[in-house]
Amino acid sequence: MCGIAVVANYPDCKQKLQSMVAAMNHRGPDDNGYIIDNEIGLGMARLAIQDLTSAGHQPMLSPDGRYVMVFNGEIYNFLELKKQFFPHEVFHSNSDSEVLLRLFLKTGIDCVQYLRGMFTFFIWDKKERKLWGARDRMGIKPLWYCHFRDSLVAGSEIKAILASKLVDFEVEPEAIRQYMLYGSVQFPYSFMKNVFSIPPASLFCFQEG
Repeated sequence: MCGIAVVANYPDCKQKLQSMVAAMNHRGPDDNGYIIDNEIGLGMARLAIQDLTSAGHQPMLSPDGRYVMVFNGEIYNFLELKKQFFPHEVFHSNSDSEVLLRLFLKTGIDCVQYLRGMFTFFIWDKKERKLWGARDRMGIKPLWYCHFRDSLVAGSEIKAILASKLVDFEVEPEAIRQYMLYGSVQFPYSFMKNVFSIPPASLFCFQEG
């Protein structure tokens, strides 16, 4: 299942990120990890599926160290993509995560058009200072976020966003109205004010300013 989290454009974000990942440990009890790059941090609570070894550890770095990725989900066609795009390249794991990261390096965010699966991911570009993300076409894997002032906090669960203590809990009246009317809360709302869901089949980019 896994849980991913990010805190962006916020000073001293390490403790915030660690609290977020700890709140999602039930999603990924096999391993967890963090990477902090100045005022951005990416974290992961991992449930090992494709590669049970430490080679599948996340956050995962590109070979040149420029890109950092956290990924939740499963890419069903990763072996076909590996054969199609990287027939002669050496991989360090048997994970679909590494194939996804390499595909991003090759095609950019357009990599999502080749993916068959259920997924959410964040990829941080250290050089351009841009955070890329995506959610699968059916919205099987969850992804929640709050954008406040110039900062961003996001994760696989609202519980993780609350654990950051960067966002106060306040009920969203529109969500209550939708639930009473439709029996569910509609995209992009949540029951928590200022916390929204990335809609299915969506891409996004976050950068300073």
